Amino acid sequence: MTDLTFPKLPAVMAVQRSYMLSDAIMFSMLKDGTTKPVDVIRHGVRATNNSKPKNNTNKEVNENEVRNLQVTDTAKLDVDAEGMQVEFTISFTDLANSLSAIAGKNDKEVKESFENFVERAKGSDSLTEIARRYARNILNGRWLWRNRQYANTVEISVSEGDQLVAKEDALNISLMSFGDYSEGEKALGERIAEGLKGEALIKLAVVARVEFLANGAVEVFPSQNYLTKNKPSGFARSLYALKRPTKSSDTGDMELMGIAAIRDQKVANAIRTVDTWYPGNEDVKPPIAVEIFGANIGEQKFFRKGCKKDGFHFMCRLNVLDLESDDAKFMIACLVRGGVYAESEK
Repeated sequence: MTDLTFPKLPAVMAVQRSYMLSDAIMFSMLKDGTTKPVDVIRHGVRATNNSKPKNNTNKEVNENEVRNLQVTDTAKLDVDAEGMQVEFTISFTDLANSLSAIAGKNDKEVKESFENFVERAKGSDSLTEIARRYARNILNGRWLWRNRQYANTVEISVSEGDQLVAKEDALNISLMSFGDYSEGEKALGERIAEGLKGEALIKLAVVARVEFLANGAVEVFPSQNYLTKNKPSGFARSLYALKRPTKSSDTGDMELMGIAAIRDQKVANAIRTVDTWYPGNEDVKPPIAVEIFGANIGEQKFFRKGCKKDGFHFMCRLNVLDLESDDAKFMIACLVRGGVYAESEK
């Protein structure tokens, strides 16, 4: 290891993420023990208008102003459902293969510093901690998002082939902190670490069995789609759906859109919500997703911008980072996440 640092990174530098995962597909758990995919249905609804008018006057309004006619998507469990099952797969790959492109000034030196950092990271406790944090966010069901909030029980199991790696009561695992890991979290974390070290090809199947406070045709929550300004008039919400049928079902104004799922991007965002090392976290703020500049949509804030605690700053200093420091933990997590680190040479 050298003490060499760099004022800027090469004009071309890309790090690919060290995991691959699928969408999380949603199923109804039926009384007979079988499962059935959850459908996304597009339909109309006659709602009320509860938005505050620009000019808040007390003038009388007519019916057309009170009602709010919408077209929306809904996902509901089967009428005979006793709960929901959600499934996805995830694989972890060697961190050493994550540098996918690099070219420009100092590219050879920066590449060498990257490779040295990865080699040191593989033997560190920091990589073990990152793997355990990923394991916690898989087993606590953070990736279920809103569905977790309405759950009465959530059981999550992780298997590798025919071998059960871990099974946990998700609602008993913290969303706010890390540490005091269960044996299941440690076992899963060990497999994740082995994948990131390149010691084994890790392919995991994750299954969540969710029971709600009510049975039957209750609403569940797949990902929502972002709609552009050209969305149809009166359209309220579009839900993410897979395998859209070639023909619409004969249900009048209702249309079958496909199978409900949580998008892989949302699953990944939840699993990488491990950054508790960001500046200003002395008062035990909640973890945020690992991002180069600490971008957080909920807070509408960059937690790591302008304070020399961002991924660009640390990428220039990989040679001098203490592997057991919080900064190094963040940087290892950034490499697992992937990203573009190119800087203009002008």
